[in-house]
Amino acid sequence: GEGEGRNAVFLASRCDTWKVTAVDSSKMGLGKAKKWASSLGLSSRIKLVAADLEDYRIEEGYWDIIVSIFCPLTAPLRRRVHKAVTRGLRPGGFVVLEAFTEQQLGRRSGGPPDLERLLSAQALAEDFSGLRILVLEEKDRDLQEGAYHRGDAAVVQLLAMRESCEGVG
Repeated sequence: GEGEGRNAVFLASRCDTWKVTAVDSSKMGLGKAKKWASSLGLSSRIKLVAADLEDYRIEEGYWDIIVSIFCPLTAPLRRRVHKAVTRGLRPGGFVVLEAFTEQQLGRRSGGPPDLERLLSAQALAEDFSGLRILVLEEKDRDLQEGAYHRGDAAVVQLLAMRESCEGVG
């Protein structure tokens, strides 16, 4: 989920016309996001939704961009959410995703402590096979993204685009 709003605030601050929806199951995290957005005058551009991704309905053909940054899900839920993300994009819409890979285990820069919620480029290629994959890369990088995501990290990054309505579903 969105957590404390770092990504939502970043996106909303980039363009006056962008409307950002941030989904997270933690009302506490979203409360912090609300305060932060308000302090920057961005409240009108960010819609905060308290929901579990298990239950959240991603509207089909609605979204220009869907961003998922370090959102570890179990494999069955991940596949279901990624399928919904694919259907949720408008033609010409993008998904931007960064997640920890299996090589992250044992590192202190964040991520889940179990293999099931870690990703690979292969898993993402399968999950987003209905999209045109523009970037798909596993790499090590230095994280400086909040108190719990700092230091050397093993990540996979994805940028993919929905070209049309055909082949999605």
